[in-house]
Amino acid sequence: MSAPAPLTRTLTAVLRRQQDAAATGVRLQVGQVIAVIAGGRHVDVNIGGAVVRVPHLKSYAATVGDCVYLLATDSILLAIGTVD
Repeated sequence: MSAPAPLTRTLTAVLRRQQDAAATGVRLQVGQVIAVIAGGRHVDVNIGGAVVRVPHLKSYAATVGDCVYLLATDSILLAIGTVD
């Protein structure tokens, strides 16, 4: 007879973790614009010490040094506007 699965690997635990992860959805983050990339569709943003290149809304005119709002999910970041 095999030993039971650890509690962290049971079906209930796995489903609960997936549900918790899905519940995070879209969140708002703040970063600082480090560079505006030629072509105007992306900006380099400092988020907590990490520099990340992200796309931005067409209506957002990014300026180096500005703080910027970012829409964030588990798979994408999008710069949406300046923090006032």
